[in-house]
Amino acid sequence: MPNRKITFAQAINPSAQVTDLLYSYTDGNVIANPTFANTTQLADITGDEWTTQAGWTINSNKLTGTSVAIGKYAIAPNKFGLKAGKTYNITYTVGGTVSGGIRMNIYGETTSNFDTGIIRTVAGTYTETMTIGTAGSGSFYESIVFSPQTSAFTGDIEDIFV
Repeated sequence: MPNRKITFAQAINPSAQVTDLLYSYTDGNVIANPTFANTTQLADITGDEWTTQAGWTINSNKLTGTSVAIGKYAIAPNKFGLKAGKTYNITYTVGGTVSGGIRMNIYGETTSNFDTGIIRTVAGTYTETMTIGTAGSGSFYESIVFSPQTSAFTGDIEDIFV
């Protein structure tokens, strides 16, 4: 397992609890393998770093969607300490021959804490500034989720940095 570092957003408070920390890897990213290096994963697999549903695979340093139906997702459920009320900058690349629309959602420490990204329908590198809400009704926690929105999605997701 890679070394972890602890990043403090403010001066250390002696009464801080472990649950107040955001975990990150030595490159500063909270996702263990943002470039999918040396990773191969078939659809419908719960892996160490990603869970892929029908239509999603990981190979050649990218997360690939092939006619992924609405409601089928790829999720990085690393439980890396994303918190409600906090703002995160997320950069990712949508590539390949893109059809349909894809949206990235970010979830905090409960299923009611989340923010939804912008639907992307063309290839490009995107940075979204997202603040995890403190109320709502979601499905996941402490996760980054990619899911089709407008129709079946075909395309690649690469280089995810949070």
